[in-house]
Amino acid sequence: MSTTAASPGRPYGVADLSTPAGRRGAAIRAARLARGLKAAGAARAIGVRLATYYNWEEGRRNPSLELAGRIAAVLHLPAERLLTA
Repeated sequence: MSTTAASPGRPYGVADLSTPAGRRGAAIRAARLARGLKAAGAARAIGVRLATYYNWEEGRRNPSLELAGRIAAVLHLPAERLLTA
């Protein structure tokens, strides 16, 4: 498994759970997997590029409030979980 230069020792694609963005990303990933969706399908349903979706799931970026609402609706995840992670 490769690792990113920005996060030595952490496997690529795994959110850093010590940060709020990382915990939010882990919640998004868990909800997607619980729904049986592939990342591409979730991104399409939310209406964003796959790269944008991966940035959220990997804890590199945070969604806007509007997109957090879409994520919550598509993944059946409480919006509060995305806002308070």
